[in-house]
Amino acid sequence: MQCYLTDRDPVALGTAKQIFDLVDSGWDSDPKHASPGGIFWIQASWSTDRNTVSNMPAAELGVRLYQITGTTSYLDWALGCTTGPTTTCGARIACTPTISTAPARSSRRSGPTTRGCPSM
Repeated sequence: MQCYLTDRDPVALGTAKQIFDLVDSGWDSDPKHASPGGIFWIQASWSTDRNTVSNMPAAELGVRLYQITGTTSYLDWALGCTTGPTTTCGARIACTPTISTAPARSSRRSGPTTRGCPSM
């Protein structure tokens, strides 16, 4: 996301969307699990761990993609991850989140840059 915000590189935005799709495909929706929801820490049949470190960056990515593209399904997914009845993002969150609908701002600073984005 940072590369897209800095350089407006459409390849970087496409890569972010692909990462989001990968994360979404790993979401646990099996009602037989103790607390369905979340992304498994390890893709192994013996693992039932779904941790904040797996889930919150995915929620943040969903919010960022919504801010940039205006596609509400990204925001819906992110809010469902963090406020849903079976959220596994660390704790059940009882709040009404406020997401800015203002366009995401570039973090580009004036003057020369010493570090570019990695090639995609």
